[in-house]
Parts: sequence; structure tokens; C-alpha cells
Amino acid sequence: MRDINLHLTVYFIGNIPGTAFNGICDALNTLLTRQNAFTIRFNDIALAPEKRPRMVWGRYHRDERFAELSKAIHSALSTYLPGENPFHYEDPVPHITLGRFRGIKGHSAIRLLRATLPEIRIDSCELWETIRQNGQSNYQSIRTFRFT
Repeated sequence: MRDINLHLTVYFIGNIPGTAFNGICDALNTLLTRQNAFTIRFNDIALAPEKRPRMVWGRYHRDERFAELSKAIHSALSTYLPGENPFHYEDPVPHITLGRFRGIKGHSAIRLLRATLPEIRIDSCELWETIRQNGQSNYQSIRTFRFT
């Protein structure tokens, strides 16, 4: 995976109409400029999702501030999202996707090496666009929102 694609998703918006873009940016700016920075701690390397893994995650400990930020974004954007967002989780697991693969059999026998990733200080959020090219997803930063 290219370094440029490494990111920690706080909230996945999904596909939205282009007409909602300015409203989303305004709502995020209002919310995120009042947000305080916080730090999350690394937990482990894990296969995800557990039942049918397709990814390797650098998983961080669940964090109340992270969950509250995700819920606040969900609430702030609710008028711009078409219907209920299937990617919204009440208790999100902070993680960085380190790799993706097609489903494999016998995944319960896989033992991942122990590793340590650094703590992450979350002091801003970026709005990214997914750009699909040649069967790959690349991400482009559209706007950065700095916390207070």
C-alpha cells in the first residue's frame, strides 16, 4: 500500500451529490473548529472484519472522544446524507487499514506478528475524495479542518 493512502477514518460519508459539497464543508467547519485535540493509543494488528477478514488493521483502543467526534460528524451531516448511512457505527474502532486481500479460508490459523504503532494525536480532520483508477482506490485531500 502506498503511504499516501494510509489514513485513520473518523467518519465515512459515502457517495453524496455534488450539490451537497458546500453544505458539508460548512457543517464540518462549524463543528471541527470547536473540537479539542486528543490522542489515541495503539492496541494491536488484527484481521478485519473478524468473521470474513479482507483487511489487516493497525487497530487502536476504542476511545470515547473518537466515538463522540464520529457521532457529532454524523449528526452535523445528517441533512446532507441520502437516508441512513450504513457506514456509521455507534462505537467505532479507530484503525488504519494496512492491507487488503480477497477472502481466504483458514484465516483463524493466521497468527500476526506483534507490532507497535505510535500513538496518534488527532488535531485535525481532512475531507477526502476517493478516486478509482485501474482497479485501485486513491485518496485526494479536498479540505483540512484544524481543531482548536
